[in-house]
Amino acid sequence: MKEFEGIIGHENHVRYLQNLTQKEVVPHAFLFVGSRGVGKTTLVQAFINSLISGKGSVDLESQTSKNFFDIAYVDLAEDKKEISVTQIRELLEKLTLTSAQGGHKFAVVMNAQALNASASNALLKFLEEPPAHTHLLLLATSKDHMLPTIISRCVTLTLLPVARNVLEEQLRTRFPESAPQTITQCVLLAQGLPGNAISYLRDPSRVSEIEVLARDLTRALLGAAHEQSAYIASIIDESSWTHVATLVALDLLAYASHARENLLLPNLGDMYEKITSQRKNIAVWCQGVIEYDKIHAYSGNKQLFLENLFFNL
Repeated sequence: MKEFEGIIGHENHVRYLQNLTQKEVVPHAFLFVGSRGVGKTTLVQAFINSLISGKGSVDLESQTSKNFFDIAYVDLAEDKKEISVTQIRELLEKLTLTSAQGGHKFAVVMNAQALNASASNALLKFLEEPPAHTHLLLLATSKDHMLPTIISRCVTLTLLPVARNVLEEQLRTRFPESAPQTITQCVLLAQGLPGNAISYLRDPSRVSEIEVLARDLTRALLGAAHEQSAYIASIIDESSWTHVATLVALDLLAYASHARENLLLPNLGDMYEKITSQRKNIAVWCQGVIEYDKIHAYSGNKQLFLENLFFNL
């Protein structure tokens, strides 16, 4: 199906969704789980467009549709930490309207991990008695904080990082004007996340930004407690921090094991030398960062987790 041609990796999920489309037997609810940049939005967009083929097209990145009106969106507001029950009620109200196209209707919830309790309960009521030909598509970076009763009513597709060779091969085809070494660098920095790799190739300044953020992190690792506290306060709500910190952690482990030819950010070698010689518990810090998403989901307090991570260096 042409709608799925832009997907990088996730072959099993693509085959499954194509099969559903061909058989026209589509479940009422899906949960797509994976890191930012792994391809959730692209896959969901392809799935919707395959179901409405010939009636229009949907662009989830800009949350617009062309010649198709039976779709409603909800996302986390830029200045908010939760998706509210008011947003969900407005979403569900749109689904009660008669289909403009006489076919499938879709409700798309981006960042579903941010649903608050009331919003989750409102969704649950919808899932208990979903209208015919109506489909709920939830996209989340993690399902750890989501209601188990919502998860149990959804078909869950977990998107894992794409293999390096698959990602690199696809990008060489899509970006023939880019130097092979540039593509390799972007693939390494992306760590299996196609969206990140593509954004680095389209905007090389993003790579420079990563180096700046990584150098700020290494300075914090060498800083005093009050400097580390200030640093934690500055990044507590930064969604990109986890990815940058993971790159630094992998580099520090490589540097400590003398595999310095494998550094993802070789320009930070001078900082890695200082950190590995001055911070004796850096291996524990690295492991904590690599498992950060899983650990802090259970700790319940992101700031406290980060403070423990830094202060015990």
